[in-house]
Amino acid sequence: MEQSFVRLEPDWGFDLGKPKTLEIRIVEMQGTELHVLGVSHTSIKVGDRFKVVIAHDANENPLETLGTEVADVLLVVKSITAYHRKLNRVNAGMDAAFVLKGDAADLIRALEARNWSRTDNQYHQWCDDAKSAEKIVLVR
Repeated sequence: MEQSFVRLEPDWGFDLGKPKTLEIRIVEMQGTELHVLGVSHTSIKVGDRFKVVIAHDANENPLETLGTEVADVLLVVKSITAYHRKLNRVNAGMDAAFVLKGDAADLIRALEARNWSRTDNQYHQWCDDAKSAEKIVLVR
């Protein structure tokens, strides 16, 4: 049996000092689960918790500005789907579908107050141009 040298590469998807941040684009309630189509601004893994909903202007970077707090929530990532596969985590900048568990009533009220369009149990933002759209972000 031979010993061999194995070089460990750093995990560049690991974000130091940045709160978990998920920008939501489409939200759908299915029973007690919240299905979210969104963009991760930091790495997110199954089991991560989100506690605050923050609104940002369209041209703001959610990692560099504070934004406006619109609701307090407690949502936990139950599963992540991207590229037709279930994943344990996603890196920053990835589009993915997230299933979140928890009390989403405050999030739904915040979306309705911000005039998100509703079709059945699905909410999305409808704007005439990208400049008038705001970013709704879940933050740890």
